[in-house]
Amino acid sequence: MHPLRALTALLAAVSALHAGPAEVRAAEPYPITVQAGARQTFAGFGASQVSKEFGHFAPEPHRSEMADLVYRDLKATILRLWLASGPEHSLEQMKAAFGADYLDNGVIPLLATRGVHTLLLAPARGMDAPADSLDAYAAKLARFIHDLKKEHDIEIHVTGVANEPEGWSGEQLRDTIKFLRSHLDALGLRRVRIIAPESPSVNDIFYRQLEIIRADPSAWAALDGVSSHSYNMAATDEAARLAEGKEYWMSESSEDGNEQGPDADRATTLAARFLNDINHGVTHWIYFKGFSYSPDVTRDDYTGSRLTQYDGAAGRIVTHLKYHYLKNLLAAFDAGAVLRRAESE
Repeated sequence: MHPLRALTALLAAVSALHAGPAEVRAAEPYPITVQAGARQTFAGFGASQVSKEFGHFAPEPHRSEMADLVYRDLKATILRLWLASGPEHSLEQMKAAFGADYLDNGVIPLLATRGVHTLLLAPARGMDAPADSLDAYAAKLARFIHDLKKEHDIEIHVTGVANEPEGWSGEQLRDTIKFLRSHLDALGLRRVRIIAPESPSVNDIFYRQLEIIRADPSAWAALDGVSSHSYNMAATDEAARLAEGKEYWMSESSEDGNEQGPDADRATTLAARFLNDINHGVTHWIYFKGFSYSPDVTRDDYTGSRLTQYDGAAGRIVTHLKYHYLKNLLAAFDAGAVLRRAESE
């Protein structure tokens, strides 16, 4: 059996215990051999907190309880923060929106007390090819990061270039990476790392973009980490080859749709994505939505993208089965752990 399927089967057998007796399945043993020699270092787990849901945050103590569940108990160290950054957004508009989404509600210090120490900025401007000046765009993004630190003492440690830039050419990404590095350095932000391209799937578009970035020594030197998302297509051997020499960030993965009860299919899908990515060199793994508020979980079309949420209609926290699968997985992947490839006998 392939090591991914073997490990997933073992995980499913153990984690199903969280769902009660009806969900328990007999465990089939699979011998695993771990090869000598380091493959990569697992640098950490994290999640996004999606700004539009903060206006309906759960009442205390439920908000703190969910922060404990997702960030403290999963040993999360990374928080991904969204920023609308397209040409229609001025610097001042970006600051105002970010303040309303992440500063006024205190979510950053709340999660810092749960172990988060790395802030990842997700500039979101759509998938379309850019028609604006990429140098000016990079300057605006760098200035935002600079001003956030100066005005609010919030330090962005890592930034993307553009979330899911499927319409961008490799040349556009290459140039923007270089522009952004130059502007960050000019503002004294040399410690801010850059990851790209944050593609929605590991596909031919991702490969072409990355090949062009790699072919330019200055762009490749300016890039600290390769990044992709695990949706239709997760990490592959080719992705691992193209990311060689860099950190590899999987910065977003989840499923949409309404999720209720102990959904083993969704839970095993999440486990398979995680194990696949780790087995293909991923060093940082970030789930899409950590916790949130839902007015009614039974009618919410996006419960599948959250690990846990406060159900306003029921007045309680709902934690999905996939959370328990992920918790068991992460217990074996502490940040800083040196990973080796596992093979079944």
